[in-house]
Amino acid sequence: MARQYSVKGGTRRWPVAVFYNVLDLAAINAWVLYRSCMSQENIPRRDFMLQLAHELRAEWMASKAPPLADLPFSGAGAEERRRMTCMVKAHCMQNKTFCKCAKCGDAVCGKCTAKVLSVCNNCV
Repeated sequence: MARQYSVKGGTRRWPVAVFYNVLDLAAINAWVLYRSCMSQENIPRRDFMLQLAHELRAEWMASKAPPLADLPFSGAGAEERRRMTCMVKAHCMQNKTFCKCAKCGDAVCGKCTAKVLSVCNNCV
């Protein structure tokens, strides 16, 4: 019965394999108890396991979801945050950064910025 719907994945680590076996046995035991207690509602084991998984992760997923008010605005004025290559010196052109120079707007890595502000060494 445990082979039909299993959570086992391919792993070489024995503690993980033991944990997968415990999960399989717990799911089978829960299904047997459900069938004995709820004799009029006989659902297939696959549907029971899916419902069990959704109910077990529902609280965790709700705690991970950000509040709707804190979501970033995706309108025309929203600034997209992406990594850019440094444009100041030739020897650090491979450095990636999120920072831009406050004066000229070029991408500036940490090595090429002034110590106080995010201004490139060319603009200082």
